[in-house]
Amino acid sequence: MLKKKKAGSIIEYFDRESPEAIEMRRVFNYLTTKSEQKNNILNSFAVTSATLGEGKSTIASLLAVSIADHSKSNVLLVDIDFRRPRLHDVFSIKLAGGISDILSGESIDNFILKSTSFDNLKILTAGKRLSNPISLLDGDRLRSFFDKMRYHFDYIILDCPPVIPVSDIMDIAPEIDGVLMVVKAGQTPKDVAKRAVNLLKNYGINILGCILNDTEKVLPYYYDYSYYRYSSRQDKSTKHPNKRKQKATA
Repeated sequence: MLKKKKAGSIIEYFDRESPEAIEMRRVFNYLTTKSEQKNNILNSFAVTSATLGEGKSTIASLLAVSIADHSKSNVLLVDIDFRRPRLHDVFSIKLAGGISDILSGESIDNFILKSTSFDNLKILTAGKRLSNPISLLDGDRLRSFFDKMRYHFDYIILDCPPVIPVSDIMDIAPEIDGVLMVVKAGQTPKDVAKRAVNLLKNYGINILGCILNDTEKVLPYYYDYSYYRYSSRQDKSTKHPNKRKQKATA
């Protein structure tokens, strides 16, 4: 377990033996294997969903923490959902001073990334809220940002806006290696999920896979970790209010 640093941060509740952490390591191993098979390194990817409320921010956070803990690689987690930023709440850090400020003209060289309890995990919040961020995503600053961040980090994970309500992911996609889709079990309509996938495919965006979120009480009992008594340790601890069970699918 990690030593607590900030009250309310998701890192307080992170346990590398929890079902959530295990699933995130499976996602990471899948991405690593996919890279090796295609001889094409995948080190920058977005986590998104078809629509609101599917848990993409929590998944992106758990994935970033798990990669930092498991691989010891340098990881940057970026909140690029300018309309509905979430990562500052998840990690209990200040929203101000984020990527929107950089893309608006703030110097990247003088920018300080927000630290976490992991020395190798940094957070870049969304920064000032924007109602119409499209102009920021369509320019050389976004490309320059990714070029500089790739030099300093082994993995860059983006918490992106959902696909159907806005088109931000279409502007971000050229700068990343692919997209992970989050689907909420028992809630996301099949047609909605298919619509989102088709939109991504129509723009030629590389869909790396799907993460099925919140499987509890939806999938059969034999998918429940407690069935094998692997989660008895977890049952005795306080869980983060945003944590749900995930299952990764390729």
